[in-house]
Amino acid sequence: MENLTLPERIERLRQRGYRPVSLDRILGMRIGTTQGWADGVEVTPEAVALISMVETYPWILRAADGGFTEEAAVEAMLGGLAVEVRQSLAEGKGQLFGVQGPNTSGEGSCSSVKLS
Repeated sequence: MENLTLPERIERLRQRGYRPVSLDRILGMRIGTTQGWADGVEVTPEAVALISMVETYPWILRAADGGFTEEAAVEAMLGGLAVEVRQSLAEGKGQLFGVQGPNTSGEGSCSSVKLS
């Protein structure tokens, strides 16, 4: 994990489309909490841990938005995993969880595996 400050992590989430007020609402925090952290106000180890988890596992926001029910968490996690697998295979990173990326050489691989 990169050694970024909390404001830098929040800015990176903002660049990915996550607005501080949306993070507050989804995570059930007082509106303005995330923006305060971005401004360097009341930065705690818990705040750093929470934002680091959201940055590492963005699907957790979908689980939170679904009330953290088991069903919402499973759907969010599997949806997030599918996105990661697609991106990894599209970027030609090769093998991920035992699935070989598309084979352009025509020699044996799992190039027939399709992720929808």
